[in-house]
Formats: sequence, C-alpha cells, structure tokens
Amino acid sequence: EGRTAYLVKSAGQRLFVREIDVDAGRVRRLISMRAPIPVGKLEWQVDGESLWVFVRSGWLLEFSLKSWRLLWCEQFMGEAACGGDRGDERENQK
Repeated sequence: EGRTAYLVKSAGQRLFVREIDVDAGRVRRLISMRAPIPVGKLEWQVDGESLWVFVRSGWLLEFSLKSWRLLWCEQFMGEAACGGDRGDERENQK
C-alpha cells in the first residue's frame, strides 16, 4: 500500500481523520467518527494498527486504523463513561 500519514482534527464530538498516501501525495481516505465524549483540544499518535487520541479533558481513546471502530477508552479522572470493542475483550479474559 505504500507509506501512510495521518492528520487528525476535532469539532465537538466529531473526529476527522485524513489518511494520506505519502508516495502519491494525495488524500486516500477522509474519515469522520463520533467520539463518545466531546473532544475539544487533542493530541494523537498512531501506534501499530491503532490511532490513540488523548483529549485534554482527561480521556484516552483508541480507534482501529482498519475498521475505525472505538476499541478502548478511559478517563483518567473519574469513572469511565464509554465502552469499546477492546473493553469487551478484557471482560472475556477475566
């Protein structure tokens, strides 16, 4: 598939991801996702097959780069109020 880069922006509860084909110099896909919480200011990174989004309000979200599904989320202060596919996996491992 070639080299890929990502750009991530937010607006309200929406995340917008541009998946860029670096070799062709063009946007391969535009992805719009609804986050389980208002996003606001964020930091993000790609690690393996996941997009990790850290929201400045204290939330950490993990999305699959293949399906763009929410895999995991956790709030570092207070109770977590969202689920995800990875949370189901963790429950099954107990």
